[in-house]
Amino acid sequence: MIYENFPFLKSFPFDEYTLSSGKDADYHEELDKDELIDFTYKAMDKDITISFFNEDMEFLDMISEKVTSLDSLREDIDNALKSDEMLDKFEGIEKVKPFLKKVKSPAVDVSSFTAVLNGLQEINEVEFSDGIINDINKLDRKLIDFKFNVNETRAIHSYLDFQLHHAKIMLGVVIASKIH
Repeated sequence: MIYENFPFLKSFPFDEYTLSSGKDADYHEELDKDELIDFTYKAMDKDITISFFNEDMEFLDMISEKVTSLDSLREDIDNALKSDEMLDKFEGIEKVKPFLKKVKSPAVDVSSFTAVLNGLQEINEVEFSDGIINDINKLDRKLIDFKFNVNETRAIHSYLDFQLHHAKIMLGVVIASKIH
């Protein structure tokens, strides 16, 4: 059904993601599941799913011809995802922001990821102060010198990686639309 509605997604270039219809998922309780496309990737031996509405796919397809300079962006995202250094992840997110603005992503405003960070705090059994959360969202470099414990570091890195994966999926949709 995904490829019937969005044939260009057959050309989605990143094989680390599995595409599926949101209607097959049990975690979209209050949403119209037919309106969602799920992109799933592995992180720390767990499946992580990022869902997009059909309208998101339509919009990215429509504006794809106006988006350029994609190769270096993919490389920046991949380098940040591979790194264990918070600074590299910060820099990767900073480099992806102009793309997110160009595609009018709500992800430009990190408050759209608040629920993700809250969930990661719960999973990792940590609780960040409002000040630390603000510094994380601002990509404040002073955090690099802060001594976080293992669970805190895992939560922060997972949160930053989630943002990078979100951007990479959007980039992949734009690339797929351009080459299809």
